[in-house]
Amino acid sequence: MEKEVTTMLFLDKGNGNRVIAFCSYCCSQIKINEDVYPAVRISSFALDKAYHKVGMEEDGCRCSTFVLKYCIHRFNKMKRETIFAKYVILHAAEKSKVVQFYTENNFKVFTANHKTIMPKGETGNDYWLFRVLE
Repeated sequence: MEKEVTTMLFLDKGNGNRVIAFCSYCCSQIKINEDVYPAVRISSFALDKAYHKVGMEEDGCRCSTFVLKYCIHRFNKMKRETIFAKYVILHAAEKSKVVQFYTENNFKVFTANHKTIMPKGETGNDYWLFRVLE
């Protein structure tokens, strides 16, 4: 079953509206013990390599962190207004820097008590991570 995905684009208006990042997401769920909760699933998150080490003056963090924080802010707003999800979940390839980036931004790696519906092909040594929405 295919899920409908929504994508947020992040543009550099000072550079001809160049796409610097995007975040695609859809509705999903997370199972904790025997309880199932609605979740927002980040299906794709990417930042242009040219912006990987760029800092943001607004809050002194890297561009990637700023974009992720903005996405979480939007998910929190949607939680209160429309989707009522309790969690954000995502699938990360086995790369220590990727997992480290998400854990530095308050995501936790799934344990035996956490489960999600895993799409085909997303198994093995990769990681599922989650974060509680506010």
